[in-house]
Amino acid sequence: MGTIIACSNVPVNRKSKDIMQFHEYLLVLREKSGLTQEAVASGAGLSLRAYQNYERGLREPKISALVALADFYNISTDDLLCRGR
Repeated sequence: MGTIIACSNVPVNRKSKDIMQFHEYLLVLREKSGLTQEAVASGAGLSLRAYQNYERGLREPKISALVALADFYNISTDDLLCRGR
């Protein structure tokens, strides 16, 4: 996929400098990779509706979905969850 930007290095539309939330980071990962929601969902073996709900922050993924997304982006689950450091 190329270099993935770290959670703490991505500006978030907040007044404080909090680390972004999981759903915000999913959106950043997808947009930085130039992919559609359909491409990520298909590549990770998820339904489009499930992926959309994760990216919108409406649902939290099961562990199996987290692993699939981390594998898709070739990053660790810690990095995916913005807990890399």
